[in-house]
Amino acid sequence: MHVRDAKDGEELKNPSPILFQKSIDLINKNGGTVFLVGLKKNKIYNSLNSIIDTTKLPLDQYERECLSIYIWSKSKFFIGCLSGGSLPPLTFGIKTLWLDIHPTEFFRTPNVGDICLPKRIFYENEKRYLTFEEANSQFHYISQTENPKLAKNNGYKIESVTFDLVENILNNLITGEKDINPNFKEEHHPRLPIGARIFTKIL
Repeated sequence: MHVRDAKDGEELKNPSPILFQKSIDLINKNGGTVFLVGLKKNKIYNSLNSIIDTTKLPLDQYERECLSIYIWSKSKFFIGCLSGGSLPPLTFGIKTLWLDIHPTEFFRTPNVGDICLPKRIFYENEKRYLTFEEANSQFHYISQTENPKLAKNNGYKIESVTFDLVENILNNLITGEKDINPNFKEEHHPRLPIGARIFTKIL
């Protein structure tokens, strides 16, 4: 697992730590073990519980990078976000669940098995969530900003994906099933892009 935590004017790229903690809890409940990879300066890691944080192990830089490569290449699946630490699993063909992806206009993972869950975009002017197609349209291009102030000033509220969707997918990843649960009701998630499948599954 890798989580982005940066105060760089692009905070909308940061995922919800609560979403990641719930994912950790679900994996542990099902007998799995979660390893965190990243940089020591990542403060969000201090708020995550019941995990093995590789940044806190007594390793030098070379040893830590070797361990990260092992984790990236041997994991049953990987959980990441729009951050560099989530990209290496692609090299090894490890299926990755990309959580709270934002923006979505420029990112398409080349790994066919990956699943991307974008953040939800609420359009204040019309009091509704935008569909995936609308959020990536020319009319709503500002909704793709990574800057929280710019989004707010233009009437867009960027919200985290709901955990019931994450839970459904994680259960399938844990059990090794290939397809999304057919009982999952898409109407509960207005931003699900019907037919939006470019190299990867974007839900």
